[in-house]
Amino acid sequence: MLSGDVAVIDKDEEISITQPGKDSSHDKLITYLDEQIRNVILGGNLTSNVSSGSLAAANIHNQIREDISISDENIVLDVFKRTIKIFKEINGLNLDIDVVLISKADGDLDLAERDLKLFNMGFVPSKEYIEKTYGVILDEEEMKEFVKTKNENENLKPNKTAFKESLKKPKYLDKFDKALDSKDFSDGLKKTDDELEKALNEILNRCDTYEEAFDEFMGLYDAPLEEMENLMFKAVANSKIYGMFEEDKR
Repeated sequence: MLSGDVAVIDKDEEISITQPGKDSSHDKLITYLDEQIRNVILGGNLTSNVSSGSLAAANIHNQIREDISISDENIVLDVFKRTIKIFKEINGLNLDIDVVLISKADGDLDLAERDLKLFNMGFVPSKEYIEKTYGVILDEEEMKEFVKTKNENENLKPNKTAFKESLKKPKYLDKFDKALDSKDFSDGLKKTDDELEKALNEILNRCDTYEEAFDEFMGLYDAPLEEMENLMFKAVANSKIYGMFEEDKR
C-alpha cells in the first residue's frame, strides 16, 4: 500500500506493517510477500511455508488448486444460469436450457473407452453426441464419408475359399451322429415320450398317492430317474391344470 491508501478489512483481521531496515534487501521483502500470498491461497496450513521439494506438499497444493478450480467453475455456472434465466424471461421461452462445462484437456477416459468399444462393434455415434460429449467440432460431410468407408470395409469378403466348392451342410462325425440327427430317430423319440407320458397319467389316475405311482412306474419301465421325474412333473402339472379347468366348468 502506498501512503494515503485506504483498505476495508474484517474486524477480526490483523494488519502487519513491515518496514525495511538499513540492512534489509528487496529480496527478503519479496519473499515475505510471497509467503503471505501462499497463506491466503492455501489457508495458512503447515505446507504453505515449505521451501524445499516435497511430494506430500505438492499433492496438498494440487488438491487445494483443484478445490479452487471447482469453486470457480461453480461461480461461472451460476453466472451462466442467471444469464440464461434472464434471456428466457426477455424472450418468453419455456424450454429447458442446461449448461455444462466440459474439460477438453482431461475428458472422461472411461466414457471414451466405452464409446470406442461400441464403435468397434458397429455403433456409430451421431455428430451431435460427439460435439456435446467431447467438444470436438466435426464436418458433416467427412463424418458421412467415414461411416460409409467403415461399412464398406466391414462388408468386404475374401475372394478365395478354403475348399474348391463350399460345403452346403456340415458333415457328421460318424454314422451314430448321423443317426441321432435323422428324422426316424426324432419321430421314435417323440413317440416314446408320448407313450411314457400316457402311461404315467394312467398310473396317477389309478393310484392313491404319488409314492405308489412312482413305485409302479419304476417297475414298468427301465428309464433314467431324471427323465422319469421330468415326465411325472409334467403329468402332475397337466393334471392340476385339467382339474382347475373342470372345476371352472362346474
